Amino acid sequence: MELRHSLATLFLLVLLAGLVFGGRAATPTVVAKINAGALTVFLLVLGSAVSPLSSGAAETFATRVGYIALAIVYTLFFATLLWPSKGTAGRIRDR
Repeated sequence: MELRHSLATLFLLVLLAGLVFGGRAATPTVVAKINAGALTVFLLVLGSAVSPLSSGAAETFATRVGYIALAIVYTLFFATLLWPSKGTAGRIRDR
C-alpha cells in the first residue's frame, strides 16, 4: 500500500495548521510564542517530508531524521528561552 498526497490534501493540511497555530500565535497571550514556534516546526517537518531528494532511500531517511532532530532541538531551545519565569508571568498578567 502506498500513500500519495494530492495538492488539495496538502493545501487543506497547511491551511488547518496555519489557522490553528497561527490564530493562537496572534493572540496576546503568554503561549503565543510557543504556538508560533509550533507552526514553524510543522512547516519545517512538512517541507522536509514532501520535498523530493535525488539521493538514495537510506540517505533520504537519515537526512529527514536529522532535520526533525534539528527542529526538536530548535523548539526546545526557544521554548526554554522564551518561556516566562514565575516572576515574569505575574508581571505579564498585570498589564
